[in-house]
Amino acid sequence: MINDPNALPSRMTVTYIYLMKRGLRRGDRVKIKGGRFDGATGTVDSIVFQRTEDKPNELQHGYQVILDSGRVVTVAKGQVA
Repeated sequence: MINDPNALPSRMTVTYIYLMKRGLRRGDRVKIKGGRFDGATGTVDSIVFQRTEDKPNELQHGYQVILDSGRVVTVAKGQVA
């Protein structure tokens, strides 16, 4: 059944987390490149798979970043340096 969470492979989450952990971790300082917040700096808060500020109609791997201004934004994985 599609609605049954037990039907999903047990290693699906682990694989996703492993692939994202090769990048940034919580607390890492980043600078956003491109998009609405180009040039803004902040701190990674979490790894996410959700809609981003620049592409609200698409789900993407990315990060929630707390900007130095205090605003929390979601950016794609390729938008941080």
